[in-house]
Amino acid sequence: MSDSLYMDLFEFVCCMTVILVSGLLLFVYISTKNAIKMQEMAEKVRLSNERSKAAKARYEQPGGEVGPWVEELLKSIGISPEVLFTDEMPAELVRFMPMIKGFIQGGGLQKILGGAGGGTSGPGNDDKSAI
Repeated sequence: MSDSLYMDLFEFVCCMTVILVSGLLLFVYISTKNAIKMQEMAEKVRLSNERSKAAKARYEQPGGEVGPWVEELLKSIGISPEVLFTDEMPAELVRFMPMIKGFIQGGGLQKILGGAGGGTSGPGNDDKSAI
């Protein structure tokens, strides 16, 4: 009877060892897979930050690098040149937005661009009528 008891105990220990080792291997596999994904995501975030910094540095200009005519034009409108380098739209330009929108929607820009081409590029005009 003692041999049967030892055999049952031996089988129990072997089964539990297999179960525990399988669980441990599964845990290591899943945690390694998640660590690799997190590392890849961190690398993508780092690259994205570097690209955005590079793009920002490429498009940012110090205040003294605008042409003098831009400063004169802004001063004649009544806007300080420092406004060019802020992220917010100044109140003076906000007032002009409905007027600009109406001008563009009313076809004013198309009329100006059509006039620059000699007036022959409008709708209904073809090459024979231009000659």
